[in-house]
Amino acid sequence: MKKKFLLGLAFAALAAGGCFLAGNSTPRHQFTPDEIANIEALTAGESATGNKTCYRSITSKDGCQVRYCPTCMFISGTDRWYSPSHTC
Repeated sequence: MKKKFLLGLAFAALAAGGCFLAGNSTPRHQFTPDEIANIEALTAGESATGNKTCYRSITSKDGCQVRYCPTCMFISGTDRWYSPSHTC
């Protein structure tokens, strides 16, 4: 009985050590300055004024956000199926 317990304990220790080493040996991706510049360039067009789609008629919906035309700010809800889109 004692041998089975020690064998099980040794197996558990090896499994825990293997999981620890596998988690720490995974390489982490570090963005290069060129990649960061590309990401910033791609997202810059999304924040430019005059091309943000907004809706005048919205309805509440949990977990969603929609840009409301009068304020051009995101608020909780979603656009209605008949609501025309505008830009602000």
